[in-house]
Amino acid sequence: MQDQVTVHALESTNILVGNGCSFGRHSLLHGGQDGTVEPKQITIVGDNVSVGVEGVLFRSKVGNGCSIGNRSYVDGCHLAAGTVVPANTVLVNDVNMGTVEW
Repeated sequence: MQDQVTVHALESTNILVGNGCSFGRHSLLHGGQDGTVEPKQITIVGDNVSVGVEGVLFRSKVGNGCSIGNRSYVDGCHLAAGTVVPANTVLVNDVNMGTVEW
């Protein structure tokens, strides 16, 4: 984990992180209530997942070997193993919503 990584779970929710994962500087890993995920969880991160610098991963399931690019925002997604989310991508409920503007 790089400096200034934030990991946050709301009360009675979970964040599960696999082995060999890496999180870039200023990245955010956030779990929270989501009625589409049972039990109402979470963020699940498989093994060997990388989240780039300033990447945001929120209420999602991420399979083994996924890569989330720098400054990308992933929310409410179910990423299959090996998925690559390019840098500066906004991905909400598995739909590419465009590019990050921050």
